[in-house]
Amino acid sequence: MRHMMFIVPPFAVLTGIALASWGNILARSRRVLRILLVGSFSVYFLHHVFIMIQLHPYQHVYFNETVPKKSNYILKHYDQDYWGTSFYEGLSYIAKTDPSDTIPIYVFHDVLPRNAMLLPEKDRKRFLFSPTITEKRAKYYLTTFRYDYYPDIIGVSHFKEIIYEIKRQNSPILRIWKH
Repeated sequence: MRHMMFIVPPFAVLTGIALASWGNILARSRRVLRILLVGSFSVYFLHHVFIMIQLHPYQHVYFNETVPKKSNYILKHYDQDYWGTSFYEGLSYIAKTDPSDTIPIYVFHDVLPRNAMLLPEKDRKRFLFSPTITEKRAKYYLTTFRYDYYPDIIGVSHFKEIIYEIKRQNSPILRIWKH
């Protein structure tokens, strides 16, 4: 956001000018034109509400309509869940499906253990996050593809199967691999 702050004030001014102009046009226009304009804005607004509902709770991975939604296109060309918010859902899935007392997780960066703090204490205590856990000793590997681009690690790693995946706009934002 800090890279964009210099353009926010001019955009706010331009938006205000545009809204004032549209208000003047609507005030002077005929009823049919007014209904068409309000209807167009309503359809556009509802379109974006529908997109946000589809992406929930990961609205921050939205890409506009000019970006192709072909399978894995966004994964290969853009960062998506760079905040790592989907790690919580992944950890919840593992906690529900793995009855082990200790669950070693291969950690690539510190966002994953921070998401575990949101889990109930009994589940949180079962997870073992440590940078000293090697790939061979870990049971799971979770990725949001931010710093650890492993879209397909079969043959590259000890993790053999994808057991869970969260997809938005036809590309995965989280993938869980199991050893």
